[in-house]
Amino acid sequence: MNRVLLLVSVFFVIIGCQKEAEPPRYTTSSAEIEKLKASIEAYENADWENWKLHYADTAKIFQNQISQGETVDAIQKKHMNLISKLSTYGFSREQMVIEQILDDEGRTWVNFWGLWRGTLNANSKTLEIPVHLTMQFVDGKVVKEWGFWNFAPFQEELNAIEMSEQQ
Repeated sequence: MNRVLLLVSVFFVIIGCQKEAEPPRYTTSSAEIEKLKASIEAYENADWENWKLHYADTAKIFQNQISQGETVDAIQKKHMNLISKLSTYGFSREQMVIEQILDDEGRTWVNFWGLWRGTLNANSKTLEIPVHLTMQFVDGKVVKEWGFWNFAPFQEELNAIEMSEQQ
């Protein structure tokens, strides 16, 4: 009987000492990645209510700068203003790379690289702009997002259209 108790005790000590499985530090498949994909789809469909669901109420979004985050509502207005000038827009699925990392502080980040394409209403010119996004997720929602891209080609086209309309 003592042996049985000793074996049972040893069994529970071994089980109790085993390290709990940790989430992967790097992955290309996760719930957060699927949420980012759904957010991109909502953006491409101008489904702003669905797009906003992926962000925390207090989320800060930094577009082409790192110091002054904007609210989800402010960014939505910017997106809507931009796409009002386009007949089509969206991301190339062939040029899309998405990964998730868990940093040393246990924070979850999803990184996105993609090629955005938009066709201007005014002259039917299609522009391609590489985009990088990094999003921090907490409890399944984006709390911070940094986005970087070169907007100059788009702005140059808009300026040229405006100049031709003034002549």
